[in-house]
Amino acid sequence: MTTILSKLPSVEVPSVSVQQEPGLPPSLLVEVSATLRCRKFLVLACVLAGLTLSTAILVVTPPRYLAVTTLEVQGLNENFMNMTAVDPQAGTGAYSPNSLNIETQIRIVESGSLRGPVVDRMLRETSPALPPQTGAIAQLRRFLHLHNGDAAESTRQAIAVANETLKAKNILGTRIIALSCESTNPEVSAAFVNALAADYISQVAEIHSLNAQKTSQWLAGQLEQTKAKLEQAEAKLADFVQKSGVPVVGDQETLADSKMHVLQGDLAALKAETITRKTMLDKVTNAPPEALPDIVQDADLKSYLSRMNDLKRERAVLLTKLTPEHTKVKDLDVQLAVLQTAFDKSRENVIARYRGDYDEAVKRETLMSSAYSGEASTIAAQSGKMAQYGMLKREVDILRLSLNSILQQTNQASIASALPADSVRIVDPAGPSGDIASPVTATVLSEGAAGGCVLGGAFAFVIERRRRRLQARKFADPGRSSTLLNIRELGVIPSIEEPRSQRLLGIPFTNRLLPATPEAGFMLKESFRMIVASLVRQNESLDHPQLVVVTSPGVGEGKTTIASNLARALSEIGRKVLLVNADLRRPQLDELFELSGAPGLSQVLSSEQSIDAAYLSGLIRYDAEAAVHLLPAGAMTEQIARLFYSSRMQLVLESLRKQFDCVLIDTPPLLHFAEARILGRMTDGVILVLRSGSTEESSALAARQMLAEDRITLVGAVLNDFKPAEKNAYRAYHYYGESAR
Repeated sequence: MTTILSKLPSVEVPSVSVQQEPGLPPSLLVEVSATLRCRKFLVLACVLAGLTLSTAILVVTPPRYLAVTTLEVQGLNENFMNMTAVDPQAGTGAYSPNSLNIETQIRIVESGSLRGPVVDRMLRETSPALPPQTGAIAQLRRFLHLHNGDAAESTRQAIAVANETLKAKNILGTRIIALSCESTNPEVSAAFVNALAADYISQVAEIHSLNAQKTSQWLAGQLEQTKAKLEQAEAKLADFVQKSGVPVVGDQETLADSKMHVLQGDLAALKAETITRKTMLDKVTNAPPEALPDIVQDADLKSYLSRMNDLKRERAVLLTKLTPEHTKVKDLDVQLAVLQTAFDKSRENVIARYRGDYDEAVKRETLMSSAYSGEASTIAAQSGKMAQYGMLKREVDILRLSLNSILQQTNQASIASALPADSVRIVDPAGPSGDIASPVTATVLSEGAAGGCVLGGAFAFVIERRRRRLQARKFADPGRSSTLLNIRELGVIPSIEEPRSQRLLGIPFTNRLLPATPEAGFMLKESFRMIVASLVRQNESLDHPQLVVVTSPGVGEGKTTIASNLARALSEIGRKVLLVNADLRRPQLDELFELSGAPGLSQVLSSEQSIDAAYLSGLIRYDAEAAVHLLPAGAMTEQIARLFYSSRMQLVLESLRKQFDCVLIDTPPLLHFAEARILGRMTDGVILVLRSGSTEESSALAARQMLAEDRITLVGAVLNDFKPAEKNAYRAYHYYGESAR
């Protein structure tokens, strides 16, 4: 017979709890890693598709070769030979190597007016030649007949590509302009940028020379016109002077104007003198007597004032000892009166002298004002003629200045046009390159692989998200059955991957619980030991026979393998276990133990022979290696409902209860067929098998409701096919599995 579980070593059942820790969602890194690991073949397929597409791009895209020429924008000294005055572009920044001018020159180089003549000349002068064909990609292109063998057409395409890919850019922090282009022919790319650079330099020099020549020609015309105008203006001025009879002094004014200027100066001087005299008179007249000597600087006044002050001090001293009536005091009073009289007389003389000076100044000012007024009347009479004379004279002066300025600028423009204007030079000319600039094989392949990887990852995440949304309504994690169905979760059965040897050979994997590796076998054994521990802890009086129905809400949820392996685990603790295959429609348990077609339960129920231990023992088979007994399903019949509702079923179960310590009955799905409900009423309870990621929560709720309405005891639930690698709380299986090896 096929072995359900390999023989377990004699070890005690571990009592370590493996409940999931709530509130610890997986990190983003763990989620990404799990998704990519789960969909690694999809990602790998996308990477291969990206590499294939990249290879196709490399094959169909002709290689291009890069050529670079560097130019230096040197600028011109606009102050040399006073070029600012004769060049219209000077002072505008057109010759300055600043960032604005360099950017302008870049746009000029990239313009079609400069590139067009270069393209036309190269089409006429370039000798037709095929581009180099080296490397594995070139060999593959030739093998696929993608190579253009027409040299003339290939050359035209190379020139067109060079024209389309031309780029000019300023090297940051320098005055260097880098001209670059790509072409399918390295000779063409180098020749194109070199020819473009040469034409650009020639154009710059030509434009500067043309500007200078145009300026010289324009100045020459202006010079002739100005000369003619000056001659006409001078003739008009001479004719006016002769006819008007106005006397002119020098080149600027008439005789009356000259006399007027002299009188104006004298009158201003007299007015100033009059004001000065008036000011001194007011000071002398209004000043206190004691301050007058200092103002006029008169020696007599100072002497009188000094002697008077001395006598006043002497009198003050005498008054401290004598009375005012004393002879000495009276003598001093007489002397003071004499001095005061002399002082007053001298003061009046000084004031009279200053008044006379003021009157004389006023008289002279009056006479000068009369003379000035008379001369002004004369000038007013000549004002009309002088205005016309001034206008003609100014016109002559302006034309003479313009003539001199134009003559000077004409000479400077002639010199400037003869000077070379090399404001741009070639630093490094381009040469043919043997290195492919684009497409770069490594870059294209890496981009294709990276793009495929990103696309595959995106597809993987979309698929995984969709799968998770679909599975959100299904059982996935341990403990969900307890919270949703309000029943005990007896254990969790880990998922076992399909053996690689069977997958590669195309052999169908019928038993997902068979241990593929020693580690997987350890995990599987321990999970069923946990179920046994839950059953024993739930009912410590498990010494008498137990009848338990093992079923599931739907098909494909692993109830048959759960029942068979649970029987094996119960036998390890010394129980006499019987497996009853009550799934007469699809007896997978018989196939698992290689008992297909053997007589079994259907024969017992349909037979009229009395049911006793001897009769049943003849139908029950024993697997010595698995240490379990099995009652096969027997032959298929259409009277399944009648057989299960018969009284013989109850008799069979009672007989089996007496013969075995534990009887596990494998039935069809609960929601699809009635056998599980029928047998549930006759047994001690039902174990409900739920498949992780497969069983709908609504189906489990419906099964739970159906059992509750039938008043059938629900012993608990078993979560099957759980992937412990995805949950931290169940990674201990891997740890202890590695230690057990």
